[in-house]
Amino acid sequence: MKVHLMVAVEGRLFRKWFPAAPNLNYNFVWDKADVYSQKVYGLSEAFVSVGFEYESCPDLILWEKRTAVLQ
Repeated sequence: MKVHLMVAVEGRLFRKWFPAAPNLNYNFVWDKADVYSQKVYGLSEAFVSVGFEYESCPDLILWEKRTAVLQ
């Protein structure tokens, strides 16, 4: 099983995947730059998607989506 992570913030998309593990944890660090490499001030909304890919069905990823506010 794989766990996929996608974070979209200020026009930028970050992707990563991990082998499944109990209590899986990841700290996302953002450089506060937008899609044009310009500095962003204040709060920004991030769209976070976590997908679960099972070995028995590799063509389908089940996604959970949330939003978070970044400082």
